[in-house]
Amino acid sequence: MNPIVRYILVFFALVLFQVLVLKSLDIGVANWWITPFVFIIYIIDLPVRLNTALVMLIAAVMGGCVDIFYNTLGFHMSAAVLVAFIRKYIINLFAPREGYEPTASPIIPTIELSKYIVYAGVLLLVYHLWFFIIESFSFQNLVLRLTQALSSSTVALMMSVLYFYLFYKPKR
Repeated sequence: MNPIVRYILVFFALVLFQVLVLKSLDIGVANWWITPFVFIIYIIDLPVRLNTALVMLIAAVMGGCVDIFYNTLGFHMSAAVLVAFIRKYIINLFAPREGYEPTASPIIPTIELSKYIVYAGVLLLVYHLWFFIIESFSFQNLVLRLTQALSSSTVALMMSVLYFYLFYKPKR
């Protein structure tokens, strides 16, 4: 399948999964403690050498689509753009000495499971922490927001690894 068509299909599939399945999923007390936003793994798994401005544009569109369904006034968009911006700096921490291939994506076969967990975990934590702080619009109860972000990003990371093992086929 053409990679561009595959990326477009994955884009819509993840947005639909987020707004149709995960939005109505209640985990914790009144869906307040654990709210995993897994659509952001699309941004996390984009090719390494993709232009940062293009990644930020894709993140803005994707976050805006989710904002429409969650009625959150740009909160998801701002968190997704933040993740898209810092993504290249986090990727460089895990780059092999010889660098990545031009079409390589930061996925488990490319950077190993342990490095992927740290890489995706950091970006998911940044996303969730930014979202929950901006949603409450204060640093009041920061420990509570940090706990909420940690638990939500942990569940999203587990779903991300599960997503990878279910839908990515190893190349031979």
